[in-house]
Formats: sequence, C-alpha cells, structure tokens
Amino acid sequence: MAQVSHPPRPPRSRVDRDGIPPELIARKQWVTWIFAPQGKDGMHWTKVPLRPDGGAADSTAPSTWSSFDVVWAAYSAGRFDGVGFVLSDDDGLCCVDLDHCATDGRIHPSEQSIIDQLDTFTEWSQSDGGVHLWLSGHGHPTRRRNGRVEVYDSKRFICITGRSVAGTRPTIEARQAELDEIMAVIFGPEIVTSPAPSTAGAEIEDTEVVRRAEAAAAGRVVRALMGGHWEALYESQSEADSALAAYLARQTASADQIERIMRGTGLARDKWDTRRGAITWLRQQITTHWR
Repeated sequence: MAQVSHPPRPPRSRVDRDGIPPELIARKQWVTWIFAPQGKDGMHWTKVPLRPDGGAADSTAPSTWSSFDVVWAAYSAGRFDGVGFVLSDDDGLCCVDLDHCATDGRIHPSEQSIIDQLDTFTEWSQSDGGVHLWLSGHGHPTRRRNGRVEVYDSKRFICITGRSVAGTRPTIEARQAELDEIMAVIFGPEIVTSPAPSTAGAEIEDTEVVRRAEAAAAGRVVRALMGGHWEALYESQSEADSALAAYLARQTASADQIERIMRGTGLARDKWDTRRGAITWLRQQITTHWR
C-alpha cells in the first residue's frame, strides 16, 4: 500500500500568556489541542481538542475541561500544539472569528470596521491570518457563520494565542448592542434578539433617522455609506447597499422612509430600479431587512 504523504505540519501555536485576559484564565474551561491530518487523503490539518493527560476533550462535556494552569503546564512541556478555551451556555461570553482577514499583518478594511465597532479584546489567530474578538454577549443558536465571519457563544473550543492586535483593548467588554448591529448586517435583522429602537407613533423625520443611525455604534460606517464610500468597507456595492438598508432599518419601521433616505445618498444607482418580479431591486433589499 502506498504511503500517504501529508502536507507539512503547521508550526506550534505561539501563545502570549500575559496577553490572555484574566476573565478567561480564571475559568475552568481550558483544553489543549494538537494538529491532526483530516480527510480521506489526509491533505488538510485540523485542530483536535485534548485533555492535558492526552485523553479526548469534548466541547459539550465540562468534565473534560481543565484549569488554565494545568493546561499551560502541559503546553509548555511541548506535548501539545496549543491551548484552547471552551465556550459554554452559561459563561456569558462570545467570540467573533474573522477568518482570512489580514495580509502581511494588515487587517482588511471591512474586518477592521468590525474590530473598531466591537472595541474589545482582539487576538491574532494561530495562523496569523485571522483574528478573534472576545466580548460579553450572546450570538444566535443556529446562525453562526456567513463567509469569513463566525460568531460563537457555546459548544465550541477556540484556540487562544493571547497575541493582541495592536490598538485593541486588553479586556473583554460588554458589546451586545454592537454585536446585534453587526449580526443584523451579516445574517439578517430577523435573528437579532435585542429590541430595536421604538418607532411607535408618527413617522419621525428622515434627518432624525439618519442622525440616530450615525450616532449608533456603526456610525462611522453609516456616514461613509451615506457619502457613497463603500470600496474600503465591502467587496461589492450590492453588499454596501444591503448594509445601509439594514442600519437604517434599525431606526425606522417604514420601508418607504428607508428607500427615500437611501435614494438621497451617494450610493444611488440605476440598478436599484431594475425589476425583481413585482418590486424593484432596491425594495427587495429593504424588505429583506424590514418586515
């Protein structure tokens, strides 16, 4: 039988112990992990969680988790490739994983806007090509991934490096409202569990809707989109159009008002008036975010 030739084994994770927030170190939710070949051809590497004694660890079984000191000692002895933290249902913690978001140590603009908005402890991933943002808050039980963005708050182990991204906080912050805004754009506003601002009564003025959107956590992004400047934030203008619709939908319950405001921005273009059945392309985007 021909011997399987695996790709080069990735290097061990570089972990900065001093950079790991005390809120994580204090919890008995730690595991070690190793690289193992994955797939029938063994041409990919995956991270397998283990107990410090080498037995299997399970993200749903607290009895297989350990204290940080025990895990750190096993990692420091060179027996494992890295350390990981397990998110549980009741710890109140959430991790936003931005995969493949950096090139040569420079974070891409669209992901940098998420980092700026959440403003919490942010570390480089094991590969140095992505980042993890740690915050107090909750995600969604089923909608966890869209493209390069993943949001986890339970039943998941995250590889920890403690190597913080320059300019970010060393502490884990409460950022539920900010996370809701981000998830509304990425996954759709129907998954957000925190209440949107009240719009009961008469429709508020367009200028007030815009003021509130620009005063929210994503205000910098909203202002850029209002001016038509989307290139540094999104991969396509269609994504930018949809994002602005989502941000405005958080401030008004009127689809007509959202469309009226958007048509007065620098994003306005002919595509908005192309037909999608009985409605235009623009109205289709708006009704995706407001029902």
